[in-house]
Amino acid sequence: MPRIGIGRFAAAFLLAISMFAPRAQAMEGMSGMYNTCMLMAGMHELHLSAYQVSSGSEEEFCADVPSTGPSIITINAVSPEILNMTTEIRIVRDDGSGKQPTGDLGPITIAYLPPKNYPSGIATLPVNFDKAGDYLVLVTVDDGKGMSMTSRFVISAGKIFTKSLFVWIVYGGILLAVLGIFLWVERRRHRMKVTAT
Repeated sequence: MPRIGIGRFAAAFLLAISMFAPRAQAMEGMSGMYNTCMLMAGMHELHLSAYQVSSGSEEEFCADVPSTGPSIITINAVSPEILNMTTEIRIVRDDGSGKQPTGDLGPITIAYLPPKNYPSGIATLPVNFDKAGDYLVLVTVDDGKGMSMTSRFVISAGKIFTKSLFVWIVYGGILLAVLGIFLWVERRRHRMKVTAT
């Protein structure tokens, strides 16, 4: 097969990846908006939004905050029952264990709002993500009748570049693998033709 065939194949594959990447990012953002940003405290639904103070924009983030620094976390009550309950919000450093932190949370707490009733259904908490890493947002709602429910939500701050780099490394690996297989098949086909003649 002439070299131009290989070039066209590689160009077509790169074009496919470049078209797929923005769509994948858009789908990821849409998923984050409608699914990932939701918290469940028992049967009660809440919505989390994160805003970066340093960016000066009103862009809304969710599980992935682009950079470290001062941010604003907003919790919106989706379930109307929460309006009659108290809401407590605590943000702690994630130790990576995947377990609910227990005991004295003071040493790992970076922001805290004590239990309070929010008739508007909106609670706002300023926080400073001083280090790149994962943080836990713990939201506890209490009906005042002995029923207390806590939701655990993971936020990554300053790790988007690392995740994007990983994705592009995977894309590059796939491209090299497919291109390598394509070249191997073409060389084998060429040798078979030479042997046949």
